[in-house]
Amino acid sequence: MVIHCVKVILYNNDVLWGIMKDFCRRVMCMIAAGIFSLSMYSSQVIAQEPSLEEMAGAMLMVGFRGATPEETKDIQTLLAKGHIGSVILFDYDVALGSPQRNVVNKQQLQKLLESLHKAAGKRRLIVAVDQEGGRVQRLKAQHGFTVLPSQEALGQEMQRDAEKGAEKISRVATQLGEELADVGINMDIAPGVDVNIFPQSPVIGALGRSYGSDPELVTHCARVFIQALEKAGVIPVIKHFPGHGSARVDTHLGFADVSESWKSKKELAPYRALFAEKFSGAVLSSHVFLKQLDAQLPASLSPAVVTGLLRNELGWQGVIMSDDLQMKAIAADYSMEESIRLSLLAGVDILIFGNNLTYDPLLPQKAHQTILELVRSGQIPESRIRQSWERIERMKESYFSAKR
Repeated sequence: MVIHCVKVILYNNDVLWGIMKDFCRRVMCMIAAGIFSLSMYSSQVIAQEPSLEEMAGAMLMVGFRGATPEETKDIQTLLAKGHIGSVILFDYDVALGSPQRNVVNKQQLQKLLESLHKAAGKRRLIVAVDQEGGRVQRLKAQHGFTVLPSQEALGQEMQRDAEKGAEKISRVATQLGEELADVGINMDIAPGVDVNIFPQSPVIGALGRSYGSDPELVTHCARVFIQALEKAGVIPVIKHFPGHGSARVDTHLGFADVSESWKSKKELAPYRALFAEKFSGAVLSSHVFLKQLDAQLPASLSPAVVTGLLRNELGWQGVIMSDDLQMKAIAADYSMEESIRLSLLAGVDILIFGNNLTYDPLLPQKAHQTILELVRSGQIPESRIRQSWERIERMKESYFSAKR
């Protein structure tokens, strides 16, 4: 009855009828415009969907030769195509035995990295460096960077006086984070959270790379270091999972079996604690061998360690990085293609090829093509590549887009 009355009123009043027709016309235009806008938005989202080539590229972190934009055109081309997603810097060229690689001074490094970031564009390049302090510093005083105390020295200060020790670590890591960010480095493959089980370990204890033998001390020192890096917008990477502190052999040089010396409760404690505190950086897996976890494969290639222990048991759902896959612990027994296949099956998100212990100018292209062929042949599902790409993107969003 009400609708009938409205119709009568409208049909008998030209003015009201005109207003109503105009109103309806405007509403229909707005609806049409909305549908068009939604359609445009949807097509933009689809257009921004990454290709398999881009997702595969995001999983590769590679080293390169060259210290100027002019010397690194090949890398810039790969970055522009999205065929690599991260780079790692070195000051020393191991294969050549030369002190000339990527770093001369701050101004030079900033200019170089500006060109690389520009080449990567909206994909947001990750630039990584090993800058722990002590014996492991790629950016040295001769390059104009601050000399950093070793993790061992910082741990000893923390033991003597917890408050002053924490202040020292915070001051050191804050300055470090600011220096890295100033030149365009946004990831530090540090701190090490290896517990010093074997003080004579040729790769950890003997080099002063552990905060100490007490897991709580290691965790506390790492926590302060991480917080300072994050304030500068630098992604921290804790390492070397599941623990390198008892190794008798340097994995750079060969097979390191820690099956008899690994102390699971102690060596996993820093990871458990930091994960419980919502750590959001990345975890680097080592190449140590633990027969009780995997009787065949080293940790970084093992589904039992990477997915079973790190993801499922400890609950880590963020980015997992391999240690350099050209280290002898891997390269002596596995081809590049096989190390990539096994890393992907294990659940690693970012595969590091330092391209420094040995050098191949075509390594980035070969590694990228290997991932593509593994997917296209059905050996690795594309969903596995997307899974890693999504983790990497979430990490970038967390560190590069938000104020921490």
